[in-house]
Parts: sequence; structure tokens; C-alpha cells
Amino acid sequence: MPYHDEVVPKWNIIFLIYAELVDFTTTVVNKPNPDEDNDDDVKAAFNQLESDILKVTVSDNFNLVTIKNVVKIVDNIVISDTTYVSLLVFDDIEKKNRQETLNEFSIENFDQKSEDIKVVFRYIDENYPADKTLLITWDHGSGFGIFKKFLSDKLEQEKKLSLTSKKYVHVKNVSNGLAVVKNRKLVRQASFFKSANSFAATASNAENTAGANFDILSDDKLADAITNGFKSGYVEALIMFNCDMQNMHTCYALRNCVKYLVAPEGVIAAPGYDYVSIIDFIGKNKDLAIDGATIAVQAVNTLKQNFTDNNADSIFENIALFAVCLIGYEEKIIKHVRLLIVRLKEMMRADPSVAPDIRNTRGKSYTFGHNLHYYLVDLNNFLIKLVKTINGDLKVKIDKTQLSNLQEYLQVAYSSLIVAQAVGNNIYFDDLSNPWEKATGTLPKGVSIYFPPTAIDQNDIVVKKFLLPNAPFSSSLVASIGWLDFLSDVYKS
Repeated sequence: MPYHDEVVPKWNIIFLIYAELVDFTTTVVNKPNPDEDNDDDVKAAFNQLESDILKVTVSDNFNLVTIKNVVKIVDNIVISDTTYVSLLVFDDIEKKNRQETLNEFSIENFDQKSEDIKVVFRYIDENYPADKTLLITWDHGSGFGIFKKFLSDKLEQEKKLSLTSKKYVHVKNVSNGLAVVKNRKLVRQASFFKSANSFAATASNAENTAGANFDILSDDKLADAITNGFKSGYVEALIMFNCDMQNMHTCYALRNCVKYLVAPEGVIAAPGYDYVSIIDFIGKNKDLAIDGATIAVQAVNTLKQNFTDNNADSIFENIALFAVCLIGYEEKIIKHVRLLIVRLKEMMRADPSVAPDIRNTRGKSYTFGHNLHYYLVDLNNFLIKLVKTINGDLKVKIDKTQLSNLQEYLQVAYSSLIVAQAVGNNIYFDDLSNPWEKATGTLPKGVSIYFPPTAIDQNDIVVKKFLLPNAPFSSSLVASIGWLDFLSDVYKS
């Protein structure tokens, strides 16, 4: 029941989930190769998440609401695309937890639409208010966004979602026909696989499938949903079970609407976070001044033990997880990254040896998401190597002091934002070129940025979808710091 005169809980804990549940009949000719497909793992991980939520001890210290966009696919055809909004309650008769359905509706691509997500966020705010909000996202990440869904054809315009009460609402699907999902094996990075050796994507050019057509909830669309969906305009903490999302593109987009971000710089896999211990910690500590930082630290510090408890220690070793404070991100980080770019461009103009040194450093750097052409390079590590390279290059005659000072400042600034981290011993497992970070044991800082190994290819799907100014899911960071102009100067000659 919505809260009116009752005591308002301290926390709203909201799961925003996207799950494609895929089945194939024995008559399907084009069933994906089992070695290339991870649909069974997705279903298993989704079922485990559902089970974990029901294990939580219900408390009057929080509301736990799940928003689940479940897409059922049989033989490459979408059978249903339904979103359920549910509240975790304790059933006094059955003496166990259950998820009480508050609303159910069928709107295609719900989790990719910030406008519809905002409606549900407002509905929760109005009917189940709380002092603070913890948001947890669950599915695959794509570096520049989450909940990627491949489409076959443009669907008809959908009816706008409107939730006006807590009662069951059914919005009919106004699109005629079923959407055929092509290239199923290329939909997602291999992030749910059980074995450590299976993390590397089997399709090295997945994003660049000819004619790739997909929808996604970009970093900036997620920020819009949070800013305009919740009355406060922000959440205390965002915990992301989505690969590759601890990067500068994400942090910049969310800097004004998320206080603490918990996300992996590279892959993350089931069993993932210990949701039960995180939420029970909130429920049992009613008198403690728990904030986003406290929850972020709890999420990170319980990760390794959760993998151990599930006999998945080897998978944990591939993960680099960071909890980062985004308060003041613009002033502490972005302002100085802009100065860095200006200085590097000046150095390239003044000395022809600098650009080759930058290219050489990039060529020796590890890239997260390289198999999917995300090319996310940890900027902290890149600068450490670049300063050493330029300082050791006798051909570079210009003053190098300012570059060294900026690198040192940014290294300290990045470190100051990290409130907790859990980094495995095999995080560079999928790069056989032996990048310098792997060779030296240098760990990342959770500050990846798009940095391709060659000049920008404007026909590259990642570039067209995420990086160009008119891209449908453009990264606001790129334009804000003039990143494409910088990359153009790096690869001019």
C-alpha cells in the first residue's frame, strides 16, 4: 500500500532490470553455436537475482521496488516484451516474501526509453516515498550505455506510458507484428559466462555488424531519467551490474544526479553483487546515518566473498570494480582534463615528436571492451606511461613540466574519488598482446575514456552511434572536452 500518514522509510531501493530470455526449439536451423551464445547463463543469472531479492529481510526502513523489462524470445522472434513493477512484501499468511505486482504493461523497448522510465520513477516517488534512493541496474553494459537491444525494423510509434495509481495497469502493445531479432550471438558481451576463460567476446567485431540497428539507454538518457524522474533529481548511489560502465563517459553524464557510482571498469559476471547483504545492511541499521558512500563501500567489500561463496573465485579475478564519488566531478576532474588536452595539443603543434609518442603509448595500452570496439583506455595509466615516454624521448625538446604536473594532479584526484575498490589479479586476461599494464602489474583507476588505436573511422558503428555530435546516443563528455578534435590531432600524421 502507498504511504500516506505512515512513517516514511529512509530508503527506496529500486532495481531497474532488462532481461532477454531466449529459447530455441529443435527445429531451428540457425540456432547459435553454444560456444558463442550465453542465453542459458542470462536466464540462470536472472533467476538467481529473483531468488536473491526474495531472500532479503523485509524492513520498514526501506521499500524495495523492482522494475523488470522481460523480453521473451523463441526461435529469434520476440514473443512478448512486458515490464512489471513490483513491491517486495512479507506475506503474513504464507510466512514468506513475495513480489506484489503494482503495475504491468507491454511497451516495446521500455528499458531503452528514458521518457517511460521517468514515468515509473515518478510513480514510485509519489506512491512509495522515501528519504533517499538507491538505484541498481542489471543487464549488459556497452561502455556508453546499458540495456542494448538489437532491432530488425523500426517499430510503430508507441503510446506514452502513464501510471496514475497503484492499481494494475495494462497498456496494450500498439505495434502490429513481432520484431525479429537478428544476429543473436552478437547482442551482448560475454559477461555471464561461468568459466573465466569464456569472458573474451567470441565475435571480435560485434558492434560493427553490417547494418547494426539497436536501441540502448545511453549514459545521458539514464541521467535524464534520474534527474527528471525523481523529485530530488538524484540518487544517493547507483550500483551497476553492467559491463564496462565505470568510465569517464558514464561519470560525466551522471555527475549531477548520482552521488556514488559502483560499476566495473571492464567485465562483471554472475553471481555479481551480494544484494542480500547490501539490502539487509540497510534494513538492520535503522539508527545509523547510512548514506550513498556507506552503501557503495558495502557493495564493493562484499563482492569477493560472494564469488567465493558461489565457487567462482577464478571469475572474480577478472573483475575491476570501483565505487566512485561523483560530487564535484566537473571541478575535480573534467576541468583539469580540458587543461590536459589543451597542453597536449600545444605540445603536438610545437614538437613533431609528441604525436608519435602519444600514438606509441596508446598502442601499448590495455583497452577495455576492445573486442567490441569500445576502446576504453584507462586515462590515469595512459598518462603515467605517456609522461615516462615523453620524458625519455631525447627528440622532444620542449618543456615537459606542465604535462608531468597535470598527470600527477589527476592521479591524486582520481584516487581521492575512489571510496572502495575490488580488483582481481587477472583483469587483463583477454589481451594477448601483453600491454604494458599487464607486464608491469599496473592496476587501473576506473577512469577509462574512448581512445581508438587508429584515426577515427566515421563509418564505424560505435563512432556513428555514440561519438559523433549528431549520434543518436552521443556521449556528452566527448563534445564537452573536445575529445574528437584531440584524437584527430593525434592521428593527423
